[in-house]
Amino acid sequence: MSDIKKHGIGTIVELTKNTNYTTLSDGYFKIGFTQSSAGTNESVIGSVNGDNLISLNGSTNTYAMTSLFVRKGSVLNFSGTTKAGASFHPLV
Repeated sequence: MSDIKKHGIGTIVELTKNTNYTTLSDGYFKIGFTQSSAGTNESVIGSVNGDNLISLNGSTNTYAMTSLFVRKGSVLNFSGTTKAGASFHPLV
């Protein structure tokens, strides 16, 4: 399990798919995806402390993003298709 180091306000920490991260401060867990290929679907699932709390799905030419406030000590993880991504925005 990796720890997310403290960063300045607004510093984005990019997360790696299928890897657990432990937050060292309160902040925002953001997930999303972009879609550019016709006829394909994209999806992303974000989990906090082992519970799947965020799920986004879309199809051709769709962009989706959402965020969730998380507390210090939360364990973050995400999975999804190739265009899925996630980040942590610490409040320090």
